[in-house]
Amino acid sequence: MKKHALLNAPLSHVIATMGHTDQLVVCDAGLPIPAAPERIDLAVSRGIPHFMDVVQAVTEEMQIERVIMAKEFSDVSPALHSDLLAHLDDVAATQGKPILFDYVSHEEFKQITHLSKAVVRTGECTPYAKNNKKTKGVAKWKNEQDENLLRNSNNKWYHYMPVVNQRVKSSVNMN
Repeated sequence: MKKHALLNAPLSHVIATMGHTDQLVVCDAGLPIPAAPERIDLAVSRGIPHFMDVVQAVTEEMQIERVIMAKEFSDVSPALHSDLLAHLDDVAATQGKPILFDYVSHEEFKQITHLSKAVVRTGECTPYAKNNKKTKGVAKWKNEQDENLLRNSNNKWYHYMPVVNQRVKSSVNMN
C-alpha cells in the first residue's frame, strides 16, 4: 500500500507520468474543465476537499517550477491567496529552488487549462480558488511553442488558479 500523502490512484498516476514541461491544474468546483485534459474530480460536496488540502498533498509529490494564477485571486480571495503563497514559499525552500509566479486574467487562465495534462477539481467554493498545487491550479508548459502561443494572445490567461510547472527528478545523466 502506498505510504505517501497522495493516495488517489488517478492523481498519483498523472503526477508519476508528468514530464518537465507538463501542466497540472488544481481548481475550485466552478472552473470550466476543457475536454482535452484528464479530469480528476475529487469534489464530494461544498468545501470537501478544500483547495489547500489538495494543493498540499500534490506539492509533496512534485517539483514545482512555475505557478500561474488569475490576477483576480488576490483581490477576491486574499486569505486563500496568502495561504497559497505561504505554502509555496515553504515548498520552494524545501526543494531548494525558487518558484516563478505569473498572474494572468481569469479568461487567460481558462485558456491555459487546455494545455494541461490534467485538471484536478476540488470541492472548494471560494472565488478564484484555482491554482497550482503549485496553487489552486497547477500547470506546466508542454513546450516553448505552447508558452509563446499563449503569451502572444495579449498575455491574457484568466481564472483563479495557479498553473504550475513540474520538473521530474531523474537519475539519468543527460550529458
